Amino acid sequence: MSLSGTEKLKYGIGAQGSPELDYLFKQLIQPDASTDPEKILSYLAYYYPRIKNAANVQLLTQYFLQCPLFFNDGQVIELRWAVRTIDCFRYVVEKKYQVSEPTVPFYSFYRSIFAAVRNVLCSGPIFMNSWKVCPIIAGCLIAEASRDTHDPYPRYLEAIREADSKFLETFERCLVSSQSLWLGKDLIYMELICLSCVQDQVSERTLAQILRLIPDLPLDLVVFVFNSPYGFDNGRLITAKSTNSIAVSYLSGLSRLFCTLLSVYPDQMTAIKCIDSCLNHCRNYCVSLFDLVHSAHITQANTNSPTWKLLKQNFFALISMFEGVARFIYQQGTFKDAKSCCGFSRRMLDSLLYTSFISDAIGTGGFDAYTFVYNVSLDCLKNMDAHAAGLLVQTWAESLRPIDASASDFMARSKLLFWLNFSESCIGILPREIRFDTVLAIVRQLIENPASQEVLEGSHSVVLGYFELLQDSNEASTSSWLQQTKKTVYEYLQIALRQFPSKLSFRQTSVVVDTVARAVSPGSVLYDADKTLCDGIFLLIFRECMHSSNEHLEEQKTAHFKHRQPALAAMLIQVTPLIPDAAYIGWMQKIKSSLVDPVVNNEEKQALLDKLWDSILVANKHFPDKGSAAIRWWYRGEEARL
Repeated sequence: MSLSGTEKLKYGIGAQGSPELDYLFKQLIQPDASTDPEKILSYLAYYYPRIKNAANVQLLTQYFLQCPLFFNDGQVIELRWAVRTIDCFRYVVEKKYQVSEPTVPFYSFYRSIFAAVRNVLCSGPIFMNSWKVCPIIAGCLIAEASRDTHDPYPRYLEAIREADSKFLETFERCLVSSQSLWLGKDLIYMELICLSCVQDQVSERTLAQILRLIPDLPLDLVVFVFNSPYGFDNGRLITAKSTNSIAVSYLSGLSRLFCTLLSVYPDQMTAIKCIDSCLNHCRNYCVSLFDLVHSAHITQANTNSPTWKLLKQNFFALISMFEGVARFIYQQGTFKDAKSCCGFSRRMLDSLLYTSFISDAIGTGGFDAYTFVYNVSLDCLKNMDAHAAGLLVQTWAESLRPIDASASDFMARSKLLFWLNFSESCIGILPREIRFDTVLAIVRQLIENPASQEVLEGSHSVVLGYFELLQDSNEASTSSWLQQTKKTVYEYLQIALRQFPSKLSFRQTSVVVDTVARAVSPGSVLYDADKTLCDGIFLLIFRECMHSSNEHLEEQKTAHFKHRQPALAAMLIQVTPLIPDAAYIGWMQKIKSSLVDPVVNNEEKQALLDKLWDSILVANKHFPDKGSAAIRWWYRGEEARL
């Protein structure tokens, strides 16, 4: 059924129609029962590039903008069809640009679409129709990027660029003016998708204007991605093993848009309030996600499965958004607002704790955004709210039940490893009661009864991190602190030495011996508090060497040593430069006569002698007087042997 000339002319244009186009026009205005949005978009994708009259391009666009299946005065549009409209017009413009000998030149085709958009906007107050044209303009602007690949310098380049500018200017006006209406969530989500697709082209000034009108737009974005049925649906999308999600399809752009919006906020206090709400949603979402995944009994057996693909996408989006918050903290000077900054940091760290099962599975090495977010949050608490850091350590420990978690499933164990890492980073600022009664007490139990190698190594790292602080700490020494610390040093070293080589490698045990020796040697706070502790620790290591069984070691665990006793002796020799000057030569003589000379294996004996000489050279470099005395002792021994 053809349209009348009056119907065509009411838009101010003439048209040369065809039966097929007339049928399409009729279906756009009065679709019959068999016509659905899918069919309409298929028609558009097919006919647009083939239209041989610019007026018909304009007419088709204007009729489409009146199609009741997509647009109506009630401002009701299904989000999936709005998104498909963006894709359709991107395809149409790209396809038309690639036609080598078009009847309608591309610039004329392109300007006809714009003319239709302009006519619809001018048919009433701009804010009434602006939401309708956004998907069409977004599709056209997205297609701009592909033109350079096909032909960067087409004919009528200036005319095309002029149309690009008009499209972008109109798009920005529409985004701002549409905020004058009360938009349903679907329309807000549609505009977020449109904006995410072309955010690099939209000016900061326009974004700031939008935020003045809708200051909670970043929160709408967070809800759209994580909570709405169009996104992760509070985690249900993942456990449902479905990949049919609109927000997930645009996840990268939406995450970047969140960061972009935070960077252009016109009012800092409003931004802080919005970020606070966003992080509350993210934290609550992460807790729900953890519970859902845990109850669904998802395992790490196949991290390339569709479920794990969604978990990874979820995690990357979360970290990308957190990166925007971390940058906001620095760039906007929020460090002046310690309360807000620390609140942001606590919630981000809490979210990282509950998603640690994902980061554990995929690894964070080389993931700079994750490292940045974690370090900013950690530094914020360490520098501005040590009390909050202590509360996190204590609260997490109580909820995790570390001893149970170490032997539990991978999700609980991942949270435990995160707690160990955080505790290690914060141990220097923790109150003594939390440090000794919570962290070190729990860690000792984990070391004595390790359920996995990861937990064992993480636990050792916490203790060693504390001992490293003692090397140059200004911590005030009290009698109770000294007794607690001495007890911790002695007991820890005994346990660690016993774990070599069954649980700790030669390298790991060497690190333990070196760290403990430095913590009690001259210059450390412990040495200043109790000089006898240094000799006691060296004596403990020496006795372990003397009483050690000479069991055979696996070759891969040591560089030169095949037996436990000479391997332990090598560790002791390594730290001899730290022995106080007065006792140094005596210890060297004791080590050589008791631990080196009796060694039967010539290769091991020579390796120990080489290490002994290397330790003398180290002592000579850092402590010349001590080193000179050791060199003289060495050569006297050589002369005696000759």
